[in-house]
Amino acid sequence: MFRRVIITVLVAAASVLFAAGPAQAFPATACDRTAGPEGRPGDYKDYTSPLDRTVWTHNMYACQWLDNGKSWTFYKGTATLRMVNGDLGVYNKAGVRKWHTNTAGSGATQMLWQQDGNLVLYTSGYGRAVWASNTANKCDRYSEFPILATQSDNNLVIYCGIAGTKAIWATHTNGI
Repeated sequence: MFRRVIITVLVAAASVLFAAGPAQAFPATACDRTAGPEGRPGDYKDYTSPLDRTVWTHNMYACQWLDNGKSWTFYKGTATLRMVNGDLGVYNKAGVRKWHTNTAGSGATQMLWQQDGNLVLYTSGYGRAVWASNTANKCDRYSEFPILATQSDNNLVIYCGIAGTKAIWATHTNGI
């Protein structure tokens, strides 16, 4: 009897651990794989921008997320992308907000960088979108897949293709 109780508890705990991750809650077709959400997510490869060789970019592929109250650091910590009270913002090194989505109090709990190239803020469990970059399907999925880049010039940019020569959206926070 005691062994059965312990096995039941262990199986229940394991199912909660494996089923509770964001991958199971993503909106339909938003993502089919996941990577870690905190710090500097993505492939951890930094590149010089083909548009400006003095700017370094950290390129992230789809299915990265950021939870409310968490943050990502830009290249060498020059800026931070932070989600506070449902509002996504870019903050300079001194902690001053230089750009934001103006969604504080909206109920947004998670930001998702989707495979379709859209950066979206969702309510809990990806229930409702409250803000989006409106860049879904702006890139050719086969030759110019979308990339989200945190850059050394403090700009957050969505590019089409690994070459990074076609910017389709930006926070325009370079030089903050």
